[in-house]
Amino acid sequence: MPGSNDKKPMASTGRGQPPFRPTVRNDKGAISHEGSASDAPPLSALISRRSVLLSGLATAVATGLPGLAPSRQALAQAPIQAPVSNTANYRQDILIRWGDPLWSDSGDVALTSLSTAEAAKRFGYNNFITYLPLPLGSFSSDHGLLVVNHEYPLPHLMFNDLHRDTVPASMSLAQISATMEAVGMSVVEVKQEAGRWTVIQDSTFNRRVTATTPIQISGPAAEHQKLQTTADPTGRQVLGTHDNCNGGVTPWGTVLSGEEGSQDFFGGDISAAPDRALLARYHYDDILPTGRFGWPRCDTRFHIPHEPNEANRFEWVVELDPYNPDAPPVKRTALGRFSHEGAHTTVAPSGQVVVYMGDDWEFEYCYRFVTAGRFNPDDRAANRDLLDEGVLSVACFNGDGTLQWRPLVFGHGPLTPENGFTDQGDVLIQTRRAADFLGATPMDSPEGYMPDPATGKVYIALSGNESRTAADINAANPRGDNQSGHMLELMPPDTGHGPDHAAEHFDWQVRLLCDEDTI
Repeated sequence: MPGSNDKKPMASTGRGQPPFRPTVRNDKGAISHEGSASDAPPLSALISRRSVLLSGLATAVATGLPGLAPSRQALAQAPIQAPVSNTANYRQDILIRWGDPLWSDSGDVALTSLSTAEAAKRFGYNNFITYLPLPLGSFSSDHGLLVVNHEYPLPHLMFNDLHRDTVPASMSLAQISATMEAVGMSVVEVKQEAGRWTVIQDSTFNRRVTATTPIQISGPAAEHQKLQTTADPTGRQVLGTHDNCNGGVTPWGTVLSGEEGSQDFFGGDISAAPDRALLARYHYDDILPTGRFGWPRCDTRFHIPHEPNEANRFEWVVELDPYNPDAPPVKRTALGRFSHEGAHTTVAPSGQVVVYMGDDWEFEYCYRFVTAGRFNPDDRAANRDLLDEGVLSVACFNGDGTLQWRPLVFGHGPLTPENGFTDQGDVLIQTRRAADFLGATPMDSPEGYMPDPATGKVYIALSGNESRTAADINAANPRGDNQSGHMLELMPPDTGHGPDHAAEHFDWQVRLLCDEDTI
């Protein structure tokens, strides 16, 4: 989640540039593409009214919850109410906290002195939560599973006698190891009884996935040379996931967790690395010698000079089946490698599953993945590997309010050996560079998407970009020094059987400029 841990630099530096694309760089190092602003129509032509936002977006939010789907007409006519001042009928309970045990055999130990083994059995640190009903296929709102992302640790708050400015070097190896078990994901069974929610300790569904959990690598980049390491010469299995931010739920009830950058967890000097340009394109050129959290001191695979390919095994989308505790988590490389915020799905009229994703960094891009196969609502197992085959595309926002999805396919257009791509796996490992070559529109930190199940429109929240100048603006990112962000609405064409989320061309408009009085 951008800004949540102050990880990102003010400008997106070190970006790989295609030789045929003229670019300009502002005084903060931010890159824009020549001509991106000159062909844009007046901003008013691409901005809709606030009243339309209320009627359309509120539906998208409300209909995302089973049983909470008022009509769009009711939403459009409902007045905005004043904040509730009488809180007598509301109660706040703590359900679960960092360090709370998921199993009853956990020891009674102080959190400030957690061992590695104890940390691995407890609820992780920093949270993004998804709720799934129990049993599978039901609409239960009082019994279900919480699937929780644990994005990053804050060691100076987790342990005694640490200062945030000296964390990497001053942490003990035991503390570092504990933080590696505090990230990743948790699955927790919860139930509401007599008006209170409780955690079901020792549930067969309860699970922890940490920075040391074996995770499969699947899709076109699996077994690729750039994913092979000393510990895993096959390139098929990686230990752990971290920096898990937003995500999404698939139509078959699995959870997608986005790895949002990884450079803070790695350390070392990349100057002698065999693929320094690739590391720099993913912001590893500014890493600390011991990483932000000291992990290279505890595990040498996070030390770039020792294991230069380990970094390529992160910044993917992880699929986890919370209903099957025995199913290993999988990194789905077909969905591309970049700073994933969310991964939000919908189904096209063809039955193909569409995943919308944003690269949550200044001047990065919006993506869409369309599966080759069709969703089978009657056979959950048939959808197990649906996300391994399909086409990843990047968005090009035109100044006339149209959008083109350009496919990242090896051998098509500039994605050839002459430009440094060896195969489809390589295109996906170098997703950002491939998108550069395709002329994608640099965005203001695209975060979450919300496909509206009622209208088929898709909403994108962009959190801002203070490094964008007036010379860098384009139609989809119309403000320099964009401190508060904005929202876009994408409109796929209607096939007569519903909106075609798999279509090559969409329409789009600016829905909202935050902190502005003009809408």
